[in-house]
Amino acid sequence: MKMSKLVLAGSMVGMLSSGAALAATVDGNLGINGATSNGTVDITLTVPDLVRISNLNAITMTDNGTSYSGTDDVCVYRNFTGDYTITADGTQVPGTFTLQDGTNASSILYTVDWGGAGLTATTASAQTGASTTSQSCGGGTNLTLTVDATYEEVSGASIAGAHTDVLNLVVAPN
Repeated sequence: MKMSKLVLAGSMVGMLSSGAALAATVDGNLGINGATSNGTVDITLTVPDLVRISNLNAITMTDNGTSYSGTDDVCVYRNFTGDYTITADGTQVPGTFTLQDGTNASSILYTVDWGGAGLTATTASAQTGASTTSQSCGGGTNLTLTVDATYEEVSGASIAGAHTDVLNLVVAPN
């Protein structure tokens, strides 16, 4: 019995010291007497199609002499090309751009202009001109968001005071 254990242990030592192939081919060999061991590893990174909207600020609409409007200069970034889509929707009345008073008793419709292109609620609009070099447009902006309510819409409000909406903007690769 002792002899069989000794023979088995001796054969295992012989396999390890002879460099028998027990590992994958990318693994290095066992370094003996201070020798080094080298191996290789394949590395893959799949770069995603990235898009980002930033520099958004609250907009207060004021009388500009022809309507009530407000603007915000924003930044859109895309890592591959400057093409993207923008989809906008109001949250007070989904599917529309509607400002409402705090009790939802009074409503005012408004329009949304994205860098010179009028948007329709919930409809993706193809755009160009996103920054492809800086996620923050180099600390600047690359387009102007404009919201506008006509005098007729404002004068049709049934309650005085603040009317608000939260505009949801979704930028996607095109």
